Amino acid sequence: MVTAKALRLLTTRYSPGLPPGVPGLHSSRAFTSAVVVAGEDGPRYPTEHELPRLVTEMDVLGVAFDNTFAVEIAAAEVREHRIGRHWVQVISSATSPYIATSVLGMAPAPVGPEGAGMLIAAPRSGMTVFMPIRERGDLEVVGPLSDVVRAIHARCEDPCNDRLYWLAGESFYPVSADPASDRVVVDPALHPIIRRLR
Repeated sequence: MVTAKALRLLTTRYSPGLPPGVPGLHSSRAFTSAVVVAGEDGPRYPTEHELPRLVTEMDVLGVAFDNTFAVEIAAAEVREHRIGRHWVQVISSATSPYIATSVLGMAPAPVGPEGAGMLIAAPRSGMTVFMPIRERGDLEVVGPLSDVVRAIHARCEDPCNDRLYWLAGESFYPVSADPASDRVVVDPALHPIIRRLR
């Protein structure tokens, strides 16, 4: 039997990969989601003996995510950061390692014209950066924003993922800029969206 106290300790954590032997309960092209147990010494992954019992008794990922969102997102700071002529949104916390999980785990809503989506990155577990895509010119931020994401990831104490993604629907597509030409490199699945942008 899993106690109510134990349930309150369950949270989720998104990362680009998990240590060997730690089972991921949900995955996308960019991130793997796993249940972690909050403790006095920081979050830890459940043991191999704990997790099968949890999974058989409840929607463990749903419970863990609800805990994460309800508690951790309240600690977040929301601000804007200017890159060139563009403004990106930054959601972060100096103390919570779950901000990326709280933002990335929310059901995405259509953003921009005809649901073009957004650029999004989680360089730290405690930070998410995003910018809705409204016009073709917004893609000029891909190169400099990618540089910012990599710099934050390299110097932080809670690194998560050093890539920039285009979130369209429920899919994360890696996006980058060719340093030689500044041409934006995207997954072919995004070409129809780009053609619709003005």
